[in-house]
Amino acid sequence: MVTTGQDGIYPPGLNVGEVVEVKKGTATTPHTIYLKPGAHLNALSDVAVLLYHPPQAEKPDQVLPNVEKKK
Repeated sequence: MVTTGQDGIYPPGLNVGEVVEVKKGTATTPHTIYLKPGAHLNALSDVAVLLYHPPQAEKPDQVLPNVEKKK
C-alpha cells in the first residue's frame, strides 16, 4: 500500500505497508485488510486514514403499480 498524493502533503508512492491478509466481506459486510506497517510505528508523528462510507440508498419516490404490500 502506498500514498496517493491526494492530500497535497505527502507525495504519491511512499510505502505505507504490505497487505498480509484479506478477509473478504459480503454485500453487507466490509472487507477486512491487514497490513504489515512499512515504518516503525513508534517513530511516526502524523498519520491520516481515509475511510469511504457509501451514501445511503434513497427510498424510491413511487412503487411499481403491480406490487401489492402484504402484512
